[in-house]
Amino acid sequence: MIIRELHQQIGERSYQQHTQGLDSLNQRTGAKFAPTQPPPNIRKGAQAALPQGNGLVITPADTKPFLDATGGDKNKARQLALQNGWKLQ
Repeated sequence: MIIRELHQQIGERSYQQHTQGLDSLNQRTGAKFAPTQPPPNIRKGAQAALPQGNGLVITPADTKPFLDATGGDKNKARQLALQNGWKLQ
């Protein structure tokens, strides 16, 4: 088993325990607590942390994560930014 998969399984179990704890608390108290974060997805790798553009024009400050993810390759970084919903000037 690779380490990434092991971490994914540990994260899924922890998240499940957390949500079950919230459900139990909600049932006992009538509260409506919900997780504030989505379940972990380590399997997605480095691209999971890339910012989503949602149609915005990318700024120089926004390019760093894409350059990091592509090893500094500007052409690949441009393509990756486009895939993540950014527009280029």
